[in-house]
Amino acid sequence: MTKRIWKTAVLVTTLGAATAFTGCNRDAAVQQAPIVDGNAANDPAAANMAAPGTMQVAYTTPSPALPSRAAVTYPGTRVAGQAYSAPVQSSGQSYAGDPRNEAYNYNQQAPAYGGAQQNGGQQYDPSSDDQLYSDLLDPNVPVAQQAPPPLPVYQQPVAPGPDYLWTPGYWNYADAGYYYVPGNWVSAPFVGALWTPGWWGYAGHGYRWHHGYWGRHVGYYGGINYGFGFLGIGYQGGYWNNDHFYYNRYVNHVEPARVNNYVYDRRETVINNTYVNNTRVSYYGGPGGLNRRPVQAEVFAQRETHIAPLGAQVAMRREAEQNRQQFFSANQGHPQMMFASHPVIERNVNVPAVLQSRQNFAVEQQRIGEQQRFAGQQQRLEQQQQFRNQEQLQRQQADHQQQQQRLAREQQRVQQQQQFRNQEQQQRQQQFANNQQQRQQLDQQRQQSEAQRLQSQQQRTEQNQQFRNQEQQQRQQQAVHNQQQLEQQREQLRNQQQQQHQQLDQQRMQSNLQRAPGNDRQFGNQQFGNQQN
Repeated sequence: MTKRIWKTAVLVTTLGAATAFTGCNRDAAVQQAPIVDGNAANDPAAANMAAPGTMQVAYTTPSPALPSRAAVTYPGTRVAGQAYSAPVQSSGQSYAGDPRNEAYNYNQQAPAYGGAQQNGGQQYDPSSDDQLYSDLLDPNVPVAQQAPPPLPVYQQPVAPGPDYLWTPGYWNYADAGYYYVPGNWVSAPFVGALWTPGWWGYAGHGYRWHHGYWGRHVGYYGGINYGFGFLGIGYQGGYWNNDHFYYNRYVNHVEPARVNNYVYDRRETVINNTYVNNTRVSYYGGPGGLNRRPVQAEVFAQRETHIAPLGAQVAMRREAEQNRQQFFSANQGHPQMMFASHPVIERNVNVPAVLQSRQNFAVEQQRIGEQQRFAGQQQRLEQQQQFRNQEQLQRQQADHQQQQQRLAREQQRVQQQQQFRNQEQQQRQQQFANNQQQRQQLDQQRQQSEAQRLQSQQQRTEQNQQFRNQEQQQRQQQAVHNQQQLEQQREQLRNQQQQQHQQLDQQRMQSNLQRAPGNDRQFGNQQFGNQQN
């Protein structure tokens, strides 16, 4: 479900239309308001406003006095996860009259009224209406001379549980200036309780704070649009049905499971737009303030019996006063804490008897409910015991089955490991045999290669020997041939020389013959001796 952010919507109310709000004279413990998304007459939240002539009792005693500022104790309430423990400090800055200030600019704009009554800019005098609202003036809050800042925009936290009511945040005032009190979910102090927010009003000499209160109906809160169902008049955030509060999810951030599905949906826009306040103005009267005066139903609600803010609510306000970051002078209209982190639960609230009629019925219903819850608890305990027994038996069976499965898986794992080891051993043996066979083949191949190498070497040796023999034979033959040729040449030379000698002899002989016989002989012997030499 989406978070409900600031809602500005329209509400129905006029002095004449206030008589249309019916249902408060009936006991809500036995009557259930219809849940219809229609006009205002069908709105179950219309019973949150009082109808004329149906009040329980006239307001004859004042509301319980708020504790004095010195008497307030701090029970350790934490707001938005941070304890308010810082001392009050003031920067001395005043936002009134400063045109740069968001509050000043915003408050100069008059709010829009769709036909609402105007008072001509005159402040509302608390002395009117029998001084009803003067009883709500908080003596612990000083009179402020400046108007309060506009309300900040924030998201509402989710409702923590059933029968918690939203109390919106607001600006309060101290000597150091305005500071913001966060909104919070508050456990209803009694069955049928509704919260009327406090409001600032201009009283002629300054701005006064009127504190909120708890009652059976929602009263006047200055026409201020606090959002989340508090749209300026009445309360559209839900209604009481029997002894439980039903939440309008259109204006509240609610998770149905947390509130036992006590929810419904109704759009605000279906309400007649008699009064429209789409501003964040946080005060009534004065310059720029709201001008809607109380209607009859709100006057009747103020005259009813109601109780003042709970002690925890007051303590939360005092804690906000201790946090400098909540002061406007420090946050300029954007407080650090918009809403509290923990809801308010306050027991033993002193509720007047007139407000306890529905409370007594609720106590009886609670007693019956306790009996039913006890019986249901016994039945649940028996069912839980049976469930635990069945669960234990199932766990035992599951454990036994898991143990069997583990044993089977273990045996399967052992078998798989054994098979794996056998396969691994067979593979190693096969690999060893293959390696042996490969080594033998390699040895045979090496032997064959060696034999081939030796054979080749022997062949080369034989070939070399043959080549050498052939070469030697060739050399011998060549030598013989050369010797023969040499001999032949020598023989030829000798023959030639012999022939030459013969020719020479013949020539000498012829020469000798031609010469004288003595000379020829001497000359011939001389030539013969020369030839011999």
